[in-house]
Amino acid sequence: MKSAVVAAIFAATAVFGAYSAENDSFAPAKGDFSTEVQFNPFNSGDYTFKLDALKLRYFVGDRDALLFEVGISALNEKIAENEVTLTATSHYNGQFRIGFGYERHFYSYKRVDLYAGAKLAYVRGYAGSTEIVDGDGTKYFGYDKVDGVHAFNGVRADIFTGLDFYVYKGLYCGVELGIALQNNALSGYSTSDVEYGRAEEFRKKHDVSGHSFTLDTRVQPLVRLGWTF
Repeated sequence: MKSAVVAAIFAATAVFGAYSAENDSFAPAKGDFSTEVQFNPFNSGDYTFKLDALKLRYFVGDRDALLFEVGISALNEKIAENEVTLTATSHYNGQFRIGFGYERHFYSYKRVDLYAGAKLAYVRGYAGSTEIVDGDGTKYFGYDKVDGVHAFNGVRADIFTGLDFYVYKGLYCGVELGIALQNNALSGYSTSDVEYGRAEEFRKKHDVSGHSFTLDTRVQPLVRLGWTF
């Protein structure tokens, strides 16, 4: 099913592109500005389609471009609720990412544009949870106890390569492959007691120290849809 969806996307772009007049080159030039959305139509956990990021690209030369990228992901879930025993559990976690980078477009021919690049990003992870049993419990700020996820501050580095196919001048789709390296510093969290559904005014702080280091070598392809101005 997923492969059929991807095939349909590229088939549609090919058919649509046949209606446009032939041009020597559809590749961007110095001074062009483009924006695009990146999504992953391949299996990503429980989600078939996952929007990864919004990317802005400015060409400082015919083959050189500067990048700005922003992405956000979030999970917010209430697991159980029992009005008789006053039992409830809820939790949330997610990430916000903002980054800058550079691309080198090393080959362009008519509708096809190949490139490679690198980017560096700041990543902020956030989390929280609430556990209530018989009306009493604890709220966690900066810690998702259900998934065992702490809030963190991180730095991420990516190297990647990709291909743009121009449906017509100014509209393109493409794919991108990349490898990511990320280092996270865990943040402290605080707790607040809950008594009969009411949280106390003060919070107790808990210091957490530690790092998590991730090298993502599972090169995941992204499908991209963009516009050049």
